[in-house]
Amino acid sequence: MRAINLLILSGCVSLATYQTPYTTKEDELSWGLSISGYGAFSDDLVRIPVNIPALYLRYGLSDNMDLGFSFVGFPFFGTTYLDLKNQFIRGENFAGSFSIGTGFWFWPTQIDNIRNFTILQPFFGLSFGNKRIYAGTKIQYFLFSYQEQKYGQYEWLRRSASAFMPSAFLGFTLGKGSFKFVPEFDLMLPLS
Repeated sequence: MRAINLLILSGCVSLATYQTPYTTKEDELSWGLSISGYGAFSDDLVRIPVNIPALYLRYGLSDNMDLGFSFVGFPFFGTTYLDLKNQFIRGENFAGSFSIGTGFWFWPTQIDNIRNFTILQPFFGLSFGNKRIYAGTKIQYFLFSYQEQKYGQYEWLRRSASAFMPSAFLGFTLGKGSFKFVPEFDLMLPLS
């Protein structure tokens, strides 16, 4: 039972993706703000609520392609994402798109015996749906790197690790006009 609990309740926060199947129109800019809410669980399974803000910008490059930028987290302590989205199914009632991009994070400081922590997060996503409801999947690969001080010495060692994390998401678009509320539910499963 403990193994099942660890599988369901552990892992990293599944950050908002805002992966609607539609792209931003050519030469137009769209933007949005979001808050990712999740519950982190401590070793004794006490739920700690965490809310993470994000800013999203998308610029239309052509009729079916746009470029996205987002910053997820707090100033000087967050992850920057860049991606390219292509809408390969173009319909008013049904659309499909894929996106490819990466996230990166660098923290040039030292806490205890760890310093210069970096993350590189390449990803690929697919999204299908209409203007009201959409669903899809995102495949992410996390590469972690940091320097660790050997206990009692002045020597620093470079450590690295990686994790493969696919996710599935479901989103809804509520509202009309330039202001919309888009709740998105994302389930990420750490496989390594």
